[in-house]
Amino acid sequence: MPKEAITERLKFLTEMLRLIFVALLAVVGGTFSLLLGSYDLLRTLLAAAGIVTSIGLGVVIERLYRKIQQLLVQLEER
Repeated sequence: MPKEAITERLKFLTEMLRLIFVALLAVVGGTFSLLLGSYDLLRTLLAAAGIVTSIGLGVVIERLYRKIQQLLVQLEER
């Protein structure tokens, strides 16, 4: 992959990482607010969905971070 392509890919992945991190913060905040209220079935289901989504976004962030690290290593080699 050419150096310019690696640089552009890094920029794209960095922006995606920022966007997903902000989404993670929003989901965690919403989930936490659901858990602070009274417990009924709908709140519990939505909180559980928020927890699962938070875990999923965390995994996506970790994979993006690893991919960014790999591209940085490739960029340093050139």
